[in-house]
Amino acid sequence: MYYRGVAPNPPFLVYRSNLLDCPFPAPTGRFHFVPTKTARGVFNTSLNSVWPVVGPHIRDHVNARKIKYSVIVPARFVTHDQEGDTMGPVVVWMFVYPNSTTAEDAFNATPGILSILDSHGIQGASVEWSEGVVEMKPTFHLRCFLTTALGMSVTKDEMEVTDAQGSVAFFFHENQDEHGAPSDKVFGVSNCHVLHGSPSVDYKLHPASCRIQRVRLAGLRRYQRGLEETKMAVAGHAKKAEGLVKQIDLLQQTPTIDDPNEAEELAKAHCDRSVVETFLVDMQTKWSDLDFRNIGHVHWAPRISVDVQDTNYTRDLATFEVEERKFKPCFKGNVLDLGHYSPGELAGKFYSLRLDDQRAFKWPLNGQLRIKGYKNGHPCFVVMKDGSTTDLTVGNHAGLEAFLCNPQGVESVDLAFFNYCSEDRPFSTRGDSGSLIVNGKGEMVGILHSGIFRESTFNKRHATFPHISFATPAWWVRKQLKTMYPHADFDRTTF
Repeated sequence: MYYRGVAPNPPFLVYRSNLLDCPFPAPTGRFHFVPTKTARGVFNTSLNSVWPVVGPHIRDHVNARKIKYSVIVPARFVTHDQEGDTMGPVVVWMFVYPNSTTAEDAFNATPGILSILDSHGIQGASVEWSEGVVEMKPTFHLRCFLTTALGMSVTKDEMEVTDAQGSVAFFFHENQDEHGAPSDKVFGVSNCHVLHGSPSVDYKLHPASCRIQRVRLAGLRRYQRGLEETKMAVAGHAKKAEGLVKQIDLLQQTPTIDDPNEAEELAKAHCDRSVVETFLVDMQTKWSDLDFRNIGHVHWAPRISVDVQDTNYTRDLATFEVEERKFKPCFKGNVLDLGHYSPGELAGKFYSLRLDDQRAFKWPLNGQLRIKGYKNGHPCFVVMKDGSTTDLTVGNHAGLEAFLCNPQGVESVDLAFFNYCSEDRPFSTRGDSGSLIVNGKGEMVGILHSGIFRESTFNKRHATFPHISFATPAWWVRKQLKTMYPHADFDRTTF
């Protein structure tokens, strides 16, 4: 119950340093209220300026004690109880792999962490230990996943059988090829582990010697999900029309009641049902053809690495050349469709923290937020992304970078994002890899690549959601793309 609200399946608490000072409330009475928590980022604290030094020291400390950590990330928790909302102290949130670390191990390692914090002037912070597994997540409403909008579901043709699919982050124009000749090619960007079957091997297309690796829109799992959602929509419109027929019959039998809108609503329900039924026929015929869903081919997929330019950022990216005939008629450039939320609902999420820089969010007239520029420097507080599995979701930026260690012991540094709140949808899950994370201004923040789960979700089909999502900084991804495509233009609005 300690992390209740942080995620639908919250992490286990192994140990925490402030147990005596902040005891968990003991149940009283028959109807005891159990508090919930929301993970928030760390901003404007004494830790922010020293974390680039303190974080590596903590990482070295736990490594020296042979503790198999998976994530080290600062956080603050808002506790929601009957007294209201209370912001807790800065927490160094330590995740270890399941069954690898005992409470005694955590207890013995914690004084060293607190000593590191104290030596850098960090007072009042606590250390909390949880279990979790770092895992990559390869895998409008009805039509959205079949459009050229960001977040579209993609997979490589031969990887579809392994259920490896992800999302498109953004598009760019090449402008000039490697020989300096003018180029009208347009490329999409996603993760290497989504588009390349051998992520430990560099890949670059050489048409004369390599077999083309085709990229497909909507893998089998995403296509089947879209088909079922369309069938449910048809049934829903039919049910609504049936209810309106009964209401009209009742009105006709009761002359004292007059509501001319009922007949109009019935006509609209029949029209909506007809439109959705037509789309369902297209889904079952045209879109079921695998060749029809092929939208391009992989062009460049450098091996996944964390040792590029000594940054320790996760380089997990790949590009694919899109087919002009399938994209040009409806191409709008990099836009994020906000239609999953109402204007007031989405604006409320950005304004809820009452932070000045969030006031820059304005609902675009057509409901499509133009992506332009990138965020580098002062972190944003609230972000959003459109992914193949979870669609448009909102999350909280952790504020400071996280230190990760995968099961093979490879360490990296990445941006971290928490779920927005317990009542909202989780920020991401499997199949969202490659999603572009943006702030309220439409600036690129990061490219999603993994998350930390309570236990491994590999090859599991039940719903599992991460406690924290991780991404590579977008400014750094763009810099890597410029090494291969030096004349790349990320802001064009036409094909």
